[in-house]
Amino acid sequence: MVAPAVPELTEEVLHESLDARTESLSSLRELGPPDLVHLVKQGIRNQGKQTGIYHHVTGVDASSSASLAAYINTLTYREHGPNATNKIVEGVYCCYNAFSRLDMRIHVSIPGTVESYCVDERGDKRKATDELWLETYLCSVLRAYSYADDGSGETIRKIMGVRRFNPVTNTETEHRFLHSAEQLFFRGYQLGSDSVVQVPTNVSNHLTVGLLKYLETTGRYASGINLFEKLRSQSVEVSSLLAKVQFMGNEEVAGIRTLHHALTEIPMDYVMLDTQAEFLLHKAKTAPTLELKEERLRMALKCADRATIAAPSEFGTWARLAQVYVAMEDWENALTILNSCPMFSYQDKDTPIMPEPREVQLPTLAETRLDEIDSEPEGRFSDQVDPNLLGLRAASYKGTFKQAYNILTEMTAKIGWDQLLKIRSTVFVMEDEYRTEKHEASRRNPSIDGLRGTPVPTANGDDESEDDEHDETVIKMGENDSATDALRVNGGNGVEVGEVERPSSAIDPGDAENGESNDDHLSKLNTKRLCERWLDSLFMVLYEDLKVYTIWRTQMAQYRAQQLQYKKSAEEWAILGSLAERLQHLDEAVEAYRACLSLRFSPKALAGILRVYKHDKNTRDMVQSVIRLVAWQYRWYSEFSPELLHTIRSLIEDEGAVKVRSIVQATSLPQTVLDLTHHYAALCATFRSSGTDAERNPEFRLVMASASASASASAAAAPVDAASMPPAIVCIGMAGSGKTTFMRRINAYLHSKQTPPYVINLDPAVLSVPFESNIDIRDSVNYEEVMKQYNLGPNGGILTSLNLFATKVDQIVNLLEKRAVPDPSAPDRKPIENILVDTPGQIEVFVWSASGTILLESLASSFPTVIAYIIDTPRTSSTSTFMSNMLYACSILYKTKLPMILVFNKTDVKDASFAKEWMTDFEAFQEALRRDEDADLMGGGEGASGHGGSGYMGSLLNSMSLMLEEFYSHLSVVGVSSKVGTGIDEFFEAVEEKKKEFIDDYLPELQRRRQEREEARKKSRDKELDKMMQGMSVGAVAPILRTADDDDDIDVASDVEDEDEDDDDDENDPEGLQSRYQAAMGEKDDSVMADASFAKYLYKRG
Repeated sequence: MVAPAVPELTEEVLHESLDARTESLSSLRELGPPDLVHLVKQGIRNQGKQTGIYHHVTGVDASSSASLAAYINTLTYREHGPNATNKIVEGVYCCYNAFSRLDMRIHVSIPGTVESYCVDERGDKRKATDELWLETYLCSVLRAYSYADDGSGETIRKIMGVRRFNPVTNTETEHRFLHSAEQLFFRGYQLGSDSVVQVPTNVSNHLTVGLLKYLETTGRYASGINLFEKLRSQSVEVSSLLAKVQFMGNEEVAGIRTLHHALTEIPMDYVMLDTQAEFLLHKAKTAPTLELKEERLRMALKCADRATIAAPSEFGTWARLAQVYVAMEDWENALTILNSCPMFSYQDKDTPIMPEPREVQLPTLAETRLDEIDSEPEGRFSDQVDPNLLGLRAASYKGTFKQAYNILTEMTAKIGWDQLLKIRSTVFVMEDEYRTEKHEASRRNPSIDGLRGTPVPTANGDDESEDDEHDETVIKMGENDSATDALRVNGGNGVEVGEVERPSSAIDPGDAENGESNDDHLSKLNTKRLCERWLDSLFMVLYEDLKVYTIWRTQMAQYRAQQLQYKKSAEEWAILGSLAERLQHLDEAVEAYRACLSLRFSPKALAGILRVYKHDKNTRDMVQSVIRLVAWQYRWYSEFSPELLHTIRSLIEDEGAVKVRSIVQATSLPQTVLDLTHHYAALCATFRSSGTDAERNPEFRLVMASASASASASAAAAPVDAASMPPAIVCIGMAGSGKTTFMRRINAYLHSKQTPPYVINLDPAVLSVPFESNIDIRDSVNYEEVMKQYNLGPNGGILTSLNLFATKVDQIVNLLEKRAVPDPSAPDRKPIENILVDTPGQIEVFVWSASGTILLESLASSFPTVIAYIIDTPRTSSTSTFMSNMLYACSILYKTKLPMILVFNKTDVKDASFAKEWMTDFEAFQEALRRDEDADLMGGGEGASGHGGSGYMGSLLNSMSLMLEEFYSHLSVVGVSSKVGTGIDEFFEAVEEKKKEFIDDYLPELQRRRQEREEARKKSRDKELDKMMQGMSVGAVAPILRTADDDDDIDVASDVEDEDEDDDDDENDPEGLQSRYQAAMGEKDDSVMADASFAKYLYKRG
């Protein structure tokens, strides 16, 4: 995979970036800044001049000094070449250890030595130990997720010149990461926590956030469950994290059980209570009925309320309780709880503070170039932007204020702005209400009537002017913002542009405390609360957003009515899209984002559209958006975005890896750009995410990845005793015979006997099967894509899919052989005792095709193989249909040459005793034939039937029944009901009989036929070799051999130079020809292409 380009920021003064980093160490409080890489360049000709350059990086392996030194070494390769003017003579890698508050540094002299040390907050050097490197490695992984971009480009723009790598790219690095996290887990609180958490704990800190983010991104829930299970044995409070991972992994019952057991030990753990409330709130939103929703919300309310009691100073518990009240549509309590939330100031990440660089070089790799992406300007506000849009304060909210604002906008979207203001005035004491009530109380007090005097007429002038200002509801946005007509706001909140009521101010709690208190006169206010100043400010910010949004939608409607184009700059459209999304008007947000993208590329707009597409499950548009965002990320030196990786993983889970790759490949973008997205999909396959071939069958994928090794191992393996191997039951039946139901029944039967079978599905066209398959042809071959690619019909698609699948049958058999014997490395895993194979309903496509023959013969070469021919009993009750099924069975038997069991299915509808009687008693069949002829049920035309079997149909059936009498004697017949389950015991008894018959009779015959084919191939190869040598005038009877005695010449220097001419001489050596020919063909070539061996030899010689 191509690595991102390397940005270069040139220092004004040598080493000033290192000095700035050292000075900032004392002010770091969180995970620390990204890693700093400082290089010293020296001119090749002018060696006296040195220049310092630097860049930042995340995701580099920081487990040892050697890995960091290796990264610096890779940067030196770029300076080599004939046109190089500079060379790197020195490099320093700085990586912050947030546990010990040290900056680990590697100093590399080129050429020279590597020095490893660390710098403390005072700038003093200290010795680096293994324990410090363990802490540093874990911090580097957490920083890679913390500083990763979400696809919108906001994080990328904050710090210039940061290369972002994926810190965990395979299961090996995952094991190292989780092992480090396990060792340092109970020190995680030292790293700090998100801004919404006031006090870091063992389960609420940057380490746990990073772990959960990694598990959610990659879908490696089993690894997370394993980690937290081990940690829970040391502290029961880890149960909250274990339950969260179980919920993410769709193990809801296990998660609830985990929380229940933990809460019995520590009933007031607020994290577990909040986790339970979050789960119940989610289940309530997806409840199928209103009653069930209300019940779940009541349970969530109890958990959330208890969590606020357990942690009254944490914002998260109060916010969850407010969300529950919003879901219950209890608006007054929702506002009351929201007003009670403890708010914390937002602390941004430890962004590096560097001196202004003298020069900045931001190169671009050719693999990442895309015209529409390169059109994006570097400046954030290069377009002219309306100041009213830039002044929207809600866009800059983060932390607790952002979450509180989201709750407020959710309420507005559900009940409307006017209704929200009414509820606000009901819950909180408003300023004008307080002043009026206070004024009334003082006027009614007789003790001060004599002192009051005449009221001043202008006493309330300031208030009136302030109220007048509050009545202004329309602002102007540009020269075209003169709309005054009313337009209802989209979303059903009933607000008009001329009627967006400005919220009146709530009373300041300080004014209420300083004012007079008179319970008798202020009795109307006793039931109300004082609104916190921050919440009052949020109402004003929400008012500004609604006002701007309403004017925008009004102007849009007016321009459309006049058939005029509504013009905004690209940046303005992006801000309007963010505004609409913030107010939960998704359709309007997409409209604005698309208008922005029509003018120029914007990752912010495209990321916003992607979020809406994810909400609407729009697969193709999601893929198109992801491709461009991934390319843009690479353009700015980021090969890793957790959000984009999670999006691709979700797409693969929903649609399948093959379909996603097909959609990506079907786009008209350059292949180099598409490969960047394929890299993300390959990561999902590496982690065996749901929907990939590896996830659906990891064993099959492992075998396919090591095909050659498995084939050679299988060829070299010693023969296995067939009696000890499990039987392979191949189910064959016509469409509608109940074959799939029969497969489900025998699969369930074997599971009930605690002997689960190994199931193989060979039907590529089936949409779903009611049983779990260990190997499924659909995992490796896409039936629909095969039809499209080769322009085939349904049967042709099935046949071609089977042909493609048959090319790997030797690896499948090798896997089955391994699973059929005990595994010393996994003593708990039982060897398989039965192999079930489901085939397509089109019998002729499987039985009479080359691929079907290869699959059956390959199975029979290692396992006792039995054919189970499924017959629809109700449709076989007449003699003609019965005989047709017997002919089918006869053809299958003589084509496969394997033991067969006739399975008369659906005996709950029609008993199969008649069929058994017809097969054993010729007279009974004759009598049934006469009855059908008398009832005119033969189905022929004139002369087709006659009394006593005189017609040609009756004669034909009589003759066939006599012919098949010997055929019946070699068959086992059982009657089963796949629906009820009767007859399954008799079926497996018949399987055991046929297994013994296979070993005694069929296996020797198979071995004899295999040896005959091998001898025939060898004779054919020898014959071809003789013909070839005769054609080359060599002669196979009297070969001309060139020996060492014939060479009397003295070797000279020219003989050494003409060494290659020996090959020409070898062409006259039949032994050399034969050895190379046999090597090209392969002495044990059992493939379907063995007949083309001579062509393969000629190709290799050419």
